[in-house]
This record gives sequence, structure tokens and C-alpha cells, in this order.
Amino acid sequence: MSLELWAQTVTAPPGPRYPLHNTLSEQGETVARLIKLTVAAAGAGLAVAAALLWGRRNQDAVAERVAQALEAAVGEAASTLLVRAERGVVTLRGEVDEMGDIAGYEAVVRSVPGVRDVDNLLRLRLYGVVTRPAAVSV
Repeated sequence: MSLELWAQTVTAPPGPRYPLHNTLSEQGETVARLIKLTVAAAGAGLAVAAALLWGRRNQDAVAERVAQALEAAVGEAASTLLVRAERGVVTLRGEVDEMGDIAGYEAVVRSVPGVRDVDNLLRLRLYGVVTRPAAVSV
């Protein structure tokens, strides 16, 4: 076997070889296919962007409905709470005056349409002076 023939067999990929374009009409068909694929990919990209945007707006709407429901149920105290929604999971963060308020606020949030779960991070507000223990010296 000659060196040239050996190099061709070693470097050639397996399977048949396809010329880029045999005729001008095939070249036009290839360009048309590329344009269709590009348009389809752009359309898919727009669809994904629209879904993401709609999802964000929908989450904002759920958070707004939750804030309105809390304000209607407990009044002005609800305005101090942080309400966030992510994929139907609402996070409540803030301080409340009584221990029973924590469960009550969560019940109000669960009653809002679009809420799948509640991440309740509410805590009891401490009144009075809270002092830290003195440093221990050795």
C-alpha cells in the first residue's frame, strides 16, 4: 500500500462522502432549509422568552393577590411583611405580634388562587430590651 493511499484510508471518515452542493438548485434548497431552521429557532427563542416573561408576570400577580388578601384580612400590619412568589410557592417574611398570627397569616395565603405552597418565615416580634450576654473573660 502506498503512503498516499494509506493516509486517505486513515483520515477519511467512515461512510459515504457528501459533496457540499452538486447543482445550483441543491444549493438553493440548502439555503432555504437553513432559513427555515433559523426562523424556527428564532420562533422557539421568542416562545421561551414569552413563557419566561409570562411566568414572571404571573408570579408577580400571585404575590400581589396575596398582599391584597393579607391586607384585607389583617389590615395595616400586613404592609410590614415581605411577600414573594416563585412558581406558586409564596414566601412570607417579617415579624408578627402574637404566635397565633403566624398560622393565621399562612391560612390566608393558602386560600389565594395560584398558591401551591407557603414558605412561612414569619417570626414573633420581641418587645422590651434585649441584651446580649457579656463576653466571658478568662
